[in-house]
Amino acid sequence: MKSIYHVHTERCGHAKGSDREIIEACIAVGADSVYITDHAPFPKDPFENRMKYRELPEYINSFSRLKAEYKEDIEIHLGLEIEYFNHFNDYYRELANDVGLDAGLFFGTAHILFRKG
Repeated sequence: MKSIYHVHTERCGHAKGSDREIIEACIAVGADSVYITDHAPFPKDPFENRMKYRELPEYINSFSRLKAEYKEDIEIHLGLEIEYFNHFNDYYRELANDVGLDAGLFFGTAHILFRKG
């Protein structure tokens, strides 16, 4: 099985290609699965170089549609790369319980916290 991990989207400001183009590129190189882990937004958008808080529902909805559309071609997993700050623990739990984020929260590139399952 060939998987591609830690893929960002245009929402973070330093990646290119539409969500569909990302998935089609993964299929073109023979990937069986992909883990989309864009930079997570925070309420009130206190940080730069990441998706805006208002974009989170569209991020989840877009990849939910693509999962259904490409289910015969590739497994699409959706998560978020996020920094850890104690005072956001409730927010992390809220994100982790979102059914659209099946890959969990990635703190840095290797640690998963509050993963479902």
